[in-house]
Amino acid sequence: MFKNLCAKLYYEQDKPKRIDGNKDNEGFISTLVFSVIHLLWCLSLIEIFKGIAVSRSPSTERKSRANAIDFHTVLKWVIVLFFLVYPRGLAWKVGVGTLAYFLFMNLFSYFYYHLWKYEPPTEIASKPDVFHARTNRRFILFALSFLYSIVGFAAFFRGPWGAELRLFDRSMENAPITDALAASVANAFTFTPGQFVPASHFGYALLTTQVFYSFVFLVVILVVSLPPKS
Repeated sequence: MFKNLCAKLYYEQDKPKRIDGNKDNEGFISTLVFSVIHLLWCLSLIEIFKGIAVSRSPSTERKSRANAIDFHTVLKWVIVLFFLVYPRGLAWKVGVGTLAYFLFMNLFSYFYYHLWKYEPPTEIASKPDVFHARTNRRFILFALSFLYSIVGFAAFFRGPWGAELRLFDRSMENAPITDALAASVANAFTFTPGQFVPASHFGYALLTTQVFYSFVFLVVILVVSLPPKS
């Protein structure tokens, strides 16, 4: 459905692909889910960066792809730190939309590349040193992604939505950055002994969203860590 939409702008090797040998086992639900995954993948800014980088330097495909990922990582961190320090630096709705997009795509990319996308065996598996270095890079990117979610929700807490939350009976809106970060860490790991609580249904929904977000990350880690079936 979205092949024409994503035909020229993206890195071909990372595109969602159907397994031809399994099409007879798939019904309309699988087709619908695949279409949604494909659409979300096309809407991911990092995929556009990778496509542009590789098209400009096809002779160094892997390096270009890695640099595009790093550039996107730096960009999204600059954005989230800006909104953490200046929660009203732009119109609040613009800030919310921007942060929500990057937070969602942060989680989607991790889900897509660690659970959804099939990775065929490569020669790297037979090179322990290269495999270890690649694993280190993946861990660094994971740590940055999870920490990004902590900072992103802390930015939400410091903005106008902070009026829906209470920390030691004080509104979180425009709270000190350290308080916002501490509250975000505590809520992500569900360590909330009563000092950080919602003041409304919306505040409760916001805190629940962060817990669910963190839960998905932990589930992905667990699934990836399980040994493959022999």
